[in-house]
Amino acid sequence: MNDKLKAFIASLAVVILCAVVAIITFSQGVWYGAIPLALGIFFLIRFTIPAWNEYQEIYGKSDSCKSLISRCETLIKEYSHSEGCVGEILPKIKRDAPKDIKIDDIEKQSRFFLMNYCANLLSTGQYHFYTDSLDPMGRYILYVFEGCSKWLLDNKHLSQEEYDNCNKELRQNLKEVG
Repeated sequence: MNDKLKAFIASLAVVILCAVVAIITFSQGVWYGAIPLALGIFFLIRFTIPAWNEYQEIYGKSDSCKSLISRCETLIKEYSHSEGCVGEILPKIKRDAPKDIKIDDIEKQSRFFLMNYCANLLSTGQYHFYTDSLDPMGRYILYVFEGCSKWLLDNKHLSQEEYDNCNKELRQNLKEVG
């Protein structure tokens, strides 16, 4: 059993114990049952819920999702040539990656996922100095987008028309936000 699950179970046991003590105390008509009740609520908020969220974040994803995230990390390093870009994008990808993905071609799917993800990130305006001008992190993300889309074109997963439309749409978004 992993540490995250152990922490969740232990804190849940404390919350249940506090709830039982509070119920017994209140049933006897004594006001100081509020103390174990407050302690139980504190443990629930401070330890139990965060432990469960950490467990779900790390272990709740399928093996396919983990494979996708791992491949995306490698591609970000390859195309951006920046560890900072990996540190910026990877936590967001871990949060947003679909948990129930079925992977049949990891190379194609990871590049499609990254291409679309990077286009969405760049279209927010968060990585701009001002309209149509990317900051250094934005340029690294653009390199990842371009590398993924070029690979998809070269391996005939995108037609030339689809490739041109994706680039045109991204350029248009870059001109409108910032």
